[in-house]
Amino acid sequence: MKGRVLIAGVGNSLRGDDGIGTALAELIREGSQGGNIEAAAFNLSGFDLVDYFEDYDRVYIIDAADMGCPPGEVRLLPEEELAALPSGSFGNSHSLMLRDLARFSVFLRGENCLRIIGIQPAAVTPGTGLSDGILAGLPALAGRIRDIIKSDSGGI
Repeated sequence: MKGRVLIAGVGNSLRGDDGIGTALAELIREGSQGGNIEAAAFNLSGFDLVDYFEDYDRVYIIDAADMGCPPGEVRLLPEEELAALPSGSFGNSHSLMLRDLARFSVFLRGENCLRIIGIQPAAVTPGTGLSDGILAGLPALAGRIRDIIKSDSGGI
């Protein structure tokens, strides 16, 4: 893909696997080769992220999402699919903010620039870090995310 790409990991590291997005963004940033791809971890979500997107041609948000899949499963949700989800999808208001952000992105940009990469958490428990299984799988998950972005964007 030509143009600038942002990989934005979001989540709360104090709520178990909800912190997977930030952990993966940090891991991807550490292994970055530079170029047009940047990775950053954000402890905020929803419309608070909009100001960070304007300098990029494509934005990938990495976030924990309860998709009813086995823990650690990764799924790319194009903005059109996310925007079409009914209220209550993914089971929490945090994900609804991402759905609304996707809709807002289309309204502002008039183009397909936002992607959500959901990762099935094992446990979202206040006061804990990443679960053992998710923590052990971080390098493989980072590789899977790189593969998804490469396939979706035509190369990174």
